[in-house]
Amino acid sequence: MRVLVTGATGFIGGHVVAALLAAGHEPVPCARDKTFGKRRLPGLEWLKIDFNTDTSVEDWLTQVQGVDAVVNCAGILQGSLGQSMAHVHRTGPIALFEACARAGVRRVVQISAIGADPNGATAFSRSKAEADEFLTGLDLDWIVLRPSLVYGAGSYGGTSLLRGLAALPVAIPLPDGGRQRFQPIHIDDLTRSILRLIEPDAPARLILEPVGSQVRSVREIVLGLRAWLGIAPAPVLALPMGVLRAFAKLGDLAGLFTGQGTLRSTALKQMELDNTAPVEPFAAAVGFTPRSFDEGLARMPSQVQDRWHARLYFLRPLILLSWVPAFFALGGIVAALTRGTDDFMVPVGIISGVFLFVLALVAAWALRSQR
Repeated sequence: MRVLVTGATGFIGGHVVAALLAAGHEPVPCARDKTFGKRRLPGLEWLKIDFNTDTSVEDWLTQVQGVDAVVNCAGILQGSLGQSMAHVHRTGPIALFEACARAGVRRVVQISAIGADPNGATAFSRSKAEADEFLTGLDLDWIVLRPSLVYGAGSYGGTSLLRGLAALPVAIPLPDGGRQRFQPIHIDDLTRSILRLIEPDAPARLILEPVGSQVRSVREIVLGLRAWLGIAPAPVLALPMGVLRAFAKLGDLAGLFTGQGTLRSTALKQMELDNTAPVEPFAAAVGFTPRSFDEGLARMPSQVQDRWHARLYFLRPLILLSWVPAFFALGGIVAALTRGTDDFMVPVGIISGVFLFVLALVAAWALRSQR
């Protein structure tokens, strides 16, 4: 089957593309940064698609020609200056779904989110639900998947945050002690279900909640990840939500410009809500029961890269701020060379400035490599 996959450079989308290839299908991956995707998988026909700008049916009609199914994996947890939540979750997908209806592409799988609700507490939840509602009103063989926390090899967004929390030294601060409940599903189980649901004879017109077979609190998830990373146990520190909301506001400010942040308001709000559902309806539709969280971790031994990423996760803002002293140092070098100063201070200023500048370049490169 020829399957168009949006959000193909993201966590879920990337795994979906890999699963399609392994199963002998022909994925057509779409991404905002086509060049980045092409470097990762040069043998595929990448399409440059941006839900922020491709918001009309005409933008999509050509793209969906000749495909047998569409899997929409595009999503952002919170908007930024370059990313509109309304466009990425609602306007763009609605245009895509309408184009599928006009072009005769009947099989559409929409990756939504558990708890998606037109009256939800976050723009993330509301915008996802609005796209779901539009799709379910079309005469297509649609499937809406609303997964709980998705984990697996690699991490992105919320799962990166949980790994970062798990690797903190001394103590682990969690909102209200981490009592909120999730039902994590392994990415391999999610992609396996998608492979089943794109088949022509698969069930259709269902809203399913892909969840694992084990309910775990945030506390249990974080402590489980800490053990999985091989880090010595640490006590959990229960933080009032008000304190975390204040930190999240700072993360929102940084994320507004970078599109990323260690902790943002939407991630915190979603973490406050229980993300659980009965596993039986989903298992019946796809023909298997997803593994438990404990089993998923046991089958996926952590690597040195996982430990590095987790330990450095909360240092990202500091690394970004390293550009500030670097530019100040460069200014000092220029002033020293043009206005003159003590013979001793010139080489010291030059050496320190060059050091900071190189450090900033290396840090920026390292951060880019973690996309």
